[in-house]
Amino acid sequence: KTAYEMCGRDWSSDVCSSDLMDSGTKKETIEAPPSTNTPSEKSCDAIMMKETFEPSFVLSKSFTLGKLTQNGSRPVVAQQGLKVQEIVCNLKGLSENCLEPIKNLYPNMIITSGFRRPGDVAASSPTSDHYLGCAADIVIPNLDRKGHYDAIQKIQTLIPYDQLLLEYQGANIVWIHVSFKYVAAKKQIFTMREHKRISDFGYE
Repeated sequence: KTAYEMCGRDWSSDVCSSDLMDSGTKKETIEAPPSTNTPSEKSCDAIMMKETFEPSFVLSKSFTLGKLTQNGSRPVVAQQGLKVQEIVCNLKGLSENCLEPIKNLYPNMIITSGFRRPGDVAASSPTSDHYLGCAADIVIPNLDRKGHYDAIQKIQTLIPYDQLLLEYQGANIVWIHVSFKYVAAKKQIFTMREHKRISDFGYE
């Protein structure tokens, strides 16, 4: 289990505007730059023909199903009106379109939470995209809050995200929440602290 899991939480909400100000960084809101990134073509025919999925199932160049299911301890189940195959397809799209470009930029990035089932994470929203296989929470080791603040602004220019959120919790915890959808992407960027939204648009 990750440190987040062992503490009874998973890392996904923590960008403190107050921390940035305390460190001498001016508080600011950054608007999303025009994105020239378009999603790769959806290709899930092989997935739809499978009945079972092992943790070793390859989603993309760098990511297996195990890396988005806590090493297989959270096996994908049908939920939220989606079949297992549809959720795995969503995880494939997330991996190919968002996680791979992030890993290329930050090779040591860590996924702290991917697919979830209701009850896996106490603070998880009942409408979380994690349930659909559309979202992951990541941290970048050796980067503090200011480092994640800078990183997310680079990331937003690289990927065709649905949501890209900077999240803070407590005095030191920070992580980035990224979600991907092939259609009807919301293109939302904002900051959360203690699981509450603190910016309307942009990062603080």
